[in-house]
Parts: sequence; structure tokens; C-alpha cells
Amino acid sequence: MVAVINCVLNQNARASGAAVFPGMNIQVVDVLKKHGVGVLQMPCPEMTCLGLPRSRPEGASIRDVLDTPKGRECCRQLSVSVVDQIQEFLENGFKVLAILGGDVDSPGCAVHLSTGRIVEGSGVFMKEL
Repeated sequence: MVAVINCVLNQNARASGAAVFPGMNIQVVDVLKKHGVGVLQMPCPEMTCLGLPRSRPEGASIRDVLDTPKGRECCRQLSVSVVDQIQEFLENGFKVLAILGGDVDSPGCAVHLSTGRIVEGSGVFMKEL
């Protein structure tokens, strides 16, 4: 199975105007389908922590708001839930092949790696996860 960020399967979860596909990223879905893998849809940290309209103070970016003690705690709680679900699958004989992150600029789900570790520029949720 593969853990996938919410907006891959539901582009409606993206910030207004950010959707690239009308409903889901069918290209990714087709690859998952082709290989017969199950999907764990992770919650959208931006939508869960800030609401669908990404409510925030004027002039503040989504990353600015997520990268605060309150925002990090929200992302941490979401990550604990995801890890608990992954652990349950692992304990019951499933193999988790990957965790699919997001766009390189995503404030919540970007993944930037160096020597196999998440580094600066990664999204707040992915850092917590």
C-alpha cells in the first residue's frame, strides 16, 4: 500500500486556484491501480488546520501560519493519526511501499530530501510526519 496526500485523490482540497486536475490526479491513480496497491489517503494539513479557505491573518502565507506552535501542533496530531494507521497495517502483514508527498512548494506537504532525510523547504506536515 501507499500513503498519499489528500489532494492527489481530491484536488478540491487544494487552495483556491491551485488545482491542476478537475477531480483527482488520475495519472498517479492509474499508476497505483496498475500495480494493484491500496491507498491510505492522508488528511490535508492546510485544510484541516486552517479551513478550506486557508484562513489566516492578512499578509501571512499558509506556511507562515502552519509553521507556528499552534500550526505545528495541528500537523503533529495529524501525523500521529497517520502513523497509527500505517502501524496498524504493518502489524497486520501489509507492506507500505511509499508515502507520497506534494508539490515542492506546498507549505504542508512538500518533500525535499538530502541523504534520505527530509530537509529545509519541506512542508510542515511532512516534517512532523
